[in-house]
Amino acid sequence: LVVEIESYRGCHRYRSGGCSYCIEPMKGKPLMRSPDDILAEARKLRDLGIRNIRIGGQTCIVSYGSEDESEIPRPNPDALRRLFEGLNAMGFDMIHVDNANPAVISRYPEESEEILRIIADNCTDGNVLALGMESADPVVITENNLNSTSDQMLDAVRIINRIGAERGPRGMPQLLPGINIICGLDGETKKTYDLDLDILNRIRDEGLIIRRINIRQVLPVRREFNVKVDQRRFKRFKEQVREEIDRTMLERTVPFGTILRDVYLELNDGNVTFGRQIGSYPLLIGIPYKLETEQFCDVFVTEWGFRSITGITYPFDINHMPMSALEALPGIGSKRATKIVLARPFSSMDELAEIVEDPAVIDKIKDAIILG
Repeated sequence: LVVEIESYRGCHRYRSGGCSYCIEPMKGKPLMRSPDDILAEARKLRDLGIRNIRIGGQTCIVSYGSEDESEIPRPNPDALRRLFEGLNAMGFDMIHVDNANPAVISRYPEESEEILRIIADNCTDGNVLALGMESADPVVITENNLNSTSDQMLDAVRIINRIGAERGPRGMPQLLPGINIICGLDGETKKTYDLDLDILNRIRDEGLIIRRINIRQVLPVRREFNVKVDQRRFKRFKEQVREEIDRTMLERTVPFGTILRDVYLELNDGNVTFGRQIGSYPLLIGIPYKLETEQFCDVFVTEWGFRSITGITYPFDINHMPMSALEALPGIGSKRATKIVLARPFSSMDELAEIVEDPAVIDKIKDAIILG
């Protein structure tokens, strides 16, 4: 569904060895592809029928094209403009990006804001910049030579939220941050988990949005680590994030009644149909009735879980949808669904309101319903 086009390899932090767990600094000085080179590959892929691409592989898309050889390079908006305006002109259905270094965004807010606007204007909504915080613990940051502090990450989240909040044609915000957290790095203690949760709570309490929080245990692909992860503490931390942070973020990302366009229906699990928009980190959407898969539809958001959301197909034809679908409408249930079936067809919302007998329920679902 999505083809990734590499923009560069290596890391600007190669001289210091970069982050302890990452192999990119071992590849040496960043080897940048020119905008013309990337555009030529994209054009060929488009000619071959590819509709969805991600510009990925890089440690920091904001640093693409920078000629600054310091560890936190000054961004080059002109290079990003040439690349993304060129990609946008090719008519792809979906263009997303990959990682970004929060330290770069925090240190160079003016250039970074210009770049983030370029990305927001030329890419597809639902785009996620994965920010490598890894840990909010200063001890862990120092012992593992991590690339940013929690304060720099918070700066980056604020800037991305400000630039990318506007909703695009598919119903998602244009650009949102993601956060990576790695457990098991050198210097980790019980306090580390508290510090990680504290920064996530600050983001939540400020009213900001994170699209996804990726929590994983470090893999010793580069070297062994001295910390043995306390599996019970690790599991409890993940559960806290899911219960205290993730649901709130989903509610902010797609409030009740948001219409998500072009959801691809992937599989049936009992009477639930699961689908996602095409993209890098698409929301998992459960539709609580059975639909044919391998097709696209629009979805009206009705509920949120910890990692996924629930919705109904939009528009919802109240006169022809099956009983199982009617029961899935917020506030309807089996008894009201039965009454609706027996009273169909309806020629007006007033007729439907008489059957439902609850103005609050009608008010919630009226924007989703048509009288086909």
